[in-house]
Amino acid sequence: MNTRILISLLALGLTVGCGDKDDGSEGEVDTGGLGGDDGDGGTTDTDTDDSGDGGGTTDTGEDDTTIRATVRGTVEVEVYKVVDGEREEVDASQLSGFPFGGIFIGGYDDPEDDGRENYRGATSVPNPTFGGNDFELDITMDGNGQIHVYASLDEDGNTIIESAEPVGVWPDLVDIEDGAVIEDIKIVIVAEYDPDDGGGSGSGSGGSGSGCDLVVSGPATVGVSYEGRGLAMIADMNGVGPIHYDIFDVASDGTGAYMMTDVCPDMGSVQLLGSIDSNGNGLFDPADTSGAYVSAPDTNGNPISVGVSDLTDYELQIPIVNPTTGEEEDNSIQVVPFVRLSGNVIHGAGTFDDLDPGSKVYVAALKYRPNTSVAVSSVISNSFDYQEFDWSELSGQTQISYQLMVPGNAETYVWAYADTDLDGTLNEVGEPVGSAGNGSGYVATGSSDAVYDMVMDVP
Repeated sequence: MNTRILISLLALGLTVGCGDKDDGSEGEVDTGGLGGDDGDGGTTDTDTDDSGDGGGTTDTGEDDTTIRATVRGTVEVEVYKVVDGEREEVDASQLSGFPFGGIFIGGYDDPEDDGRENYRGATSVPNPTFGGNDFELDITMDGNGQIHVYASLDEDGNTIIESAEPVGVWPDLVDIEDGAVIEDIKIVIVAEYDPDDGGGSGSGSGGSGSGCDLVVSGPATVGVSYEGRGLAMIADMNGVGPIHYDIFDVASDGTGAYMMTDVCPDMGSVQLLGSIDSNGNGLFDPADTSGAYVSAPDTNGNPISVGVSDLTDYELQIPIVNPTTGEEEDNSIQVVPFVRLSGNVIHGAGTFDDLDPGSKVYVAALKYRPNTSVAVSSVISNSFDYQEFDWSELSGQTQISYQLMVPGNAETYVWAYADTDLDGTLNEVGEPVGSAGNGSGYVATGSSDAVYDMVMDVP
């Protein structure tokens, strides 16, 4: 696969509506205080060996196999607006300022291949500008390996990296060896600019509607050395959120209290989660130490049921430590940086030998819907990821297999183009094309990998 120019797309807004369940406790106040007080106030022994496997924290454990490396690059935000249902790129030089919040950049691995991100390094750009913003990740791992690198934009400026935030990806795995310095990682985040809404599209969650006046509140106990801001939040059963949140103060003794006063009734089963800005980057992000509502010390009490009554005295413990393994639970909200789109491209007329000798095929996940003939360079610059097949890979084949790495929870257009005359222009009259999904190639990515086969033919 050729070197890619990689661009992300605004993640799809994930909205969670009020449910239709009633807990039958109208007129009462549900208290969720801890039972079985063991005298430690719900605090957690922090003298554990942090393996980096829990709580969304960055691995800082050091032993004989610990390695360190550096990943450097730039992250850029590209803005667009929606006109008559179509995306149009906005000239950022015409804007009076940067209309969004900070940018989180994380590097993680998934050694168990179970979808659980173990952050090996994280940083932020607290005050981004248009154009390339430099970043540097200090990576710490327990041996040589590979990591994913991505960035997420605080679109609405609330200092929370939410499930619905725009994400940018570097889809190639980055090889990490002791002392390595990896440079030239370029990530572009594409975000919607809505001048009528003050900047971002407002797709993040946390708002309230008419009648959303329930209170969810309680104490918070932080069991690591920390003083600063804490976050209480409600997420759905898949960890998507926050639906509602409250930012509160954590004192030097690890105590605090939160109160959400705009919670919608009849939501049914949800999760009550917590977080602290443990990496000190000014954002609540997936690499921070997380926690949850506990019904007893180190006992996750989720889910909670939101009906028609206030829920008070629901204690948050940050972090929750598994008493058997000594590892922190990961209770951060779900952020899906990557999904894989794969499948076969089939030549509808028979084998690819029916193309002119020397032909090339390009498969791309595009930001914008293609309408006319387009230069190869434009397809590459307009793609999340692309793959190029030369004649040696096509000759004698009835189909070829592709794999593209794209942002999760995003919109893209997946197309296959044949350049039969090798003039560097695609989608010309007489040249075969194919598309995934419907006729426009539209694909809405979610949180899981997906397979799309495409048949190439002349329109």
